[in-house]
Amino acid sequence: MLARYPKGMGYVPAPTPQYSLEEGPVLLKDGRTALLRRASKKDLPLFVEFLKRLSPASLRMRFFSPISPEKAAELLLSAKPEEEKVTLVVLLGEPPRIVATGEYVRVKGEDTAEVAFLVDDAFQGKGLGTLLLERLALIAAKRGVRRFQAFVLRRTSKC
Repeated sequence: MLARYPKGMGYVPAPTPQYSLEEGPVLLKDGRTALLRRASKKDLPLFVEFLKRLSPASLRMRFFSPISPEKAAELLLSAKPEEEKVTLVVLLGEPPRIVATGEYVRVKGEDTAEVAFLVDDAFQGKGLGTLLLERLALIAAKRGVRRFQAFVLRRTSKC
């Protein structure tokens, strides 16, 4: 069923999060609170630790081939101008550890960006991918990105 808006109302913008789009506490489906923020170069050790916890299948689904955690971390933290690439992380626990990451990279000269996500195997199904997609979409829209594209592998029993 389609939502009906009062005459002349048109598009209704998405609600703005209580904190900034790129940083602040977020609520997981299981009731725990995590921290969302932009990734930075200083997060390299956290990314390596995160990637070492993932199953080979999860790494393959994200990077399309076998890859070392160190090389994968370097790719995720590769430098690009802020207008072209945004990488967010979700941190949980004490000391904080990365449990999910999402990024978009704008296609040069277009209003399209490639989007990708990676969620810790133990945290899949808790709404982290959806949360990251929502935040990345809001950030991207403010920067003129109008559509996301994603490249995925078909899951097979060999993963």
